[in-house]
Amino acid sequence: RCFSYCSTNQLFTMVATGATKVSVAALLAISVAMLASSTCFADAFRLAVAQPFAAVFKASPIPEHADAEQPRPMRIAATKLYSSESDPKTPGGYNEVYGYPDGKVGGLIIEGPFPYKNGPKVWSEDPFGAYGFIDASGTIDDQGNCPSIPNDSPFYKGKLHPVKLTNGAKLCSLGCNLTHVEETGHDPCAIGSLVPSKTPALSDSPMRCYDAGPGMAAGWGLCGYNCSAFVPNTDVLTPCTQEDIGKGSCFIYCDSRTFPTAK
Repeated sequence: RCFSYCSTNQLFTMVATGATKVSVAALLAISVAMLASSTCFADAFRLAVAQPFAAVFKASPIPEHADAEQPRPMRIAATKLYSSESDPKTPGGYNEVYGYPDGKVGGLIIEGPFPYKNGPKVWSEDPFGAYGFIDASGTIDDQGNCPSIPNDSPFYKGKLHPVKLTNGAKLCSLGCNLTHVEETGHDPCAIGSLVPSKTPALSDSPMRCYDAGPGMAAGWGLCGYNCSAFVPNTDVLTPCTQEDIGKGSCFIYCDSRTFPTAK
């Protein structure tokens, strides 16, 4: 089951936001260990919360002219450096399935979303746009069902519903209708955004409907939080170029509290 990911060139990496960076060799070793297990994805999701490895990690190369049929790189992650327990202003659905993962739940990062009309800005068209996106994806149970939306989530009893990923991963994310966003300009995922004016202690992370390609979720868009690609160790926030990514000197940040310029 897990070896099928190798055949589609998907890289699944278990990382977490701790204090240090991890080498590519170490990440690949972790990936191989995960892929060797028939239950690797479920195990990785559990371990992502318990084993912090890195605050940020290197961006996976995305072909400059990637088409929609090419698989998107994926990573398993968990933000272990921060916890909502000390912040009474944590919004509903936070640290729960389909919400923003911040220590209690594992998250899934998908890199290389595609641009579309009225959709979120992505790195291929704007260097400050999303290089990827993260959400607290749910694991499909033994009966083949996705986890329900938590009753304190802003999406509870709403129009959106979980969809199964169709790239081989036994995971679910919150689905959104790309055509609806294209035609109306209304993004139904936006109600899950983390807004600094309301939650200043948390990440500044808008939630949007992303196009990860038709093979990722049977044509559905996926709700997720922006992950940016920046050059590390700078005093001025500097987005990565294709050359930076090719040299391995570009890192992904899914939490504004870990930006290179964060104090």
